[in-house]
Amino acid sequence: MNFDKELDARGLNCPLPILRAKKALGEVTSGQVLKILSTDPGSVKDFAAFGKDDIFAVYQPQLDLQSGQIVAAETLVRWKHAELGMIAPDNFIPQLEQAGLIGEVTQRMIEFAVKQSVRFREEGFPLHFSVNVSVKDFTDRDLAAIIRDKLKTFGGIAEDITIELTESGAVPDKVTVRNILNQLKKTGVRTSIDDFGTGFSSLVSFTELPFDELKIDRVFVDKMTTSAGHQEAVKSALTMAKRMKLEVVAEGAPDLRTIQMLKKMRCDRVQSFVVSPPLEPDDLLRFVTDFNVDVWRTSKPAPILRLVQG
Repeated sequence: MNFDKELDARGLNCPLPILRAKKALGEVTSGQVLKILSTDPGSVKDFAAFGKDDIFAVYQPQLDLQSGQIVAAETLVRWKHAELGMIAPDNFIPQLEQAGLIGEVTQRMIEFAVKQSVRFREEGFPLHFSVNVSVKDFTDRDLAAIIRDKLKTFGGIAEDITIELTESGAVPDKVTVRNILNQLKKTGVRTSIDDFGTGFSSLVSFTELPFDELKIDRVFVDKMTTSAGHQEAVKSALTMAKRMKLEVVAEGAPDLRTIQMLKKMRCDRVQSFVVSPPLEPDDLLRFVTDFNVDVWRTSKPAPILRLVQG
């Protein structure tokens, strides 16, 4: 039975307001509503009406493998629906991209990143905050102007912001992308090629476009210790990046053994649940304080700190 027929059979193939009523009456579960939300174009209208004020950011720390310090964090969007609760990005970001509304999210995430970069500098823990931007959104708007405006409004420093360019398809116009990257560089903002090894993040894009950083996709990092092919792919990416004087971030390391291997390969940073899950701002500040100051004063640091200290 296909999904539409299954919805018809359950009386669930209906607009979102009716689904909310059915949920309130116990006729449909939150899980069913979320599944429908991810496939129904009506979710776009729902976001336009309510979501723009309900999205917020969490931040996943990045560990410097040489110093043992938390030096950066990726800004990740979350949507807390007033009735459905937390909605994962995979359940609304693709629909917003197709509807041309992803720019609303991008601007909010840039604003959140700038605000936190200012706050963390004031607290004595300057971090680089990165924001994901799709190629389509990247080329559809004046990102450099948006960032300059946010930096001026909140008193931020351009060097604290990194734009991560990501896309599942090919770069539509490398000349346009290169020009935008150069504009961002003039502003002082750093740029990163996200999910290297997948989608448009090919060797051609990697070598032709002026990035500052490369992020190795978790697909390769996750199996480094069990697959010679994946380990060689990571090693090759690191070698090329170093020759081009790019910093390298490895995503999704599943354990300390993998992080140790990345350190030996001279990878610059790692972003992983082994280090920390995404955190809300106050929790991130506490985490950075513990990681960068307090824990270094103890005689028995956490295993991950022993690893980077060794």
